[in-house]
Amino acid sequence: MDIAQLRYFVAVCEERSFTRAAQRCQVVQSALSTQVAKLEREHRTQLLERSNRGVRLTPAGEQLLGRARRILAEVDEAIAEMEALRGSLTGVLRVGVINVVGQSAPQVDEALAAFHEKHPAVEIRIHDPGSFGIVAGLRAGELDVGIIGFYVSEIPGELVHHLISEHELVAVVHQRHPLAHQGSVTLADLAARGPAVELRAASGLRHYVDGAFERHGISRQVAFEVATTDEQIRYAALGMGFALVPTSTVEPGQVRHPVTVLRVDGAELKHPVALVHRRPAPTSPAARALIAEILDRA
Repeated sequence: MDIAQLRYFVAVCEERSFTRAAQRCQVVQSALSTQVAKLEREHRTQLLERSNRGVRLTPAGEQLLGRARRILAEVDEAIAEMEALRGSLTGVLRVGVINVVGQSAPQVDEALAAFHEKHPAVEIRIHDPGSFGIVAGLRAGELDVGIIGFYVSEIPGELVHHLISEHELVAVVHQRHPLAHQGSVTLADLAARGPAVELRAASGLRHYVDGAFERHGISRQVAFEVATTDEQIRYAALGMGFALVPTSTVEPGQVRHPVTVLRVDGAELKHPVALVHRRPAPTSPAARALIAEILDRA
């Protein structure tokens, strides 16, 4: 097997489509399909199941995918290191970033912009599988750098953790919500007067909110699960329920929806934003440069 075959195979697996994989690899579809079929034929192993509904990995394909990703990452890093020796950074930089970063840690966006200006030849791929997914991606070697919503106690010891910022959580409700006239509420007040609009279970914010209700022995109804804090606020503004969000997301000029913001008493709820990477540091020169750029602003 050669590097081109592995790149095509990984692209098909990730895109679940030969057409999209060919577009991503900037080759004609017939050439890509031929190389993947050749990979299977040479090793007498079916890696993909093809149908009108798309592409699905076989057990052998699942096993090869992880190793192929690691091989390609090593090759890309080797190329990037050679380029770095000539004074320029190239390659692909895979960064996991949670959705609240623009509001809770704007220095991350500033660092990304500065990095791109300095190193325009580096392709930056941003992913948001939630904090749990970012940690898993770093451990599997599928991501180089992560910006997550966990404290250091929530991550495995093989990762390095740098706290960038932290914000208290507040409740947002519809302006005619029964609790809207109060300056502050408790978790019990919120749970008793309506359902919750929560982030998906993969997020660090959801992890801390769930833990707070569990610690206080309070059960709540979750009416909606959404992907971003902006969606939480939007659905709360529509009267769908209450939402617990970082204070940074409801500062003047940030809120685009008509809601009432309430302080939450007795919960000691905070949400961190942290930079994480493999220990002691990623081998990619581009990843190390981005980490330095972020920490300079932390």
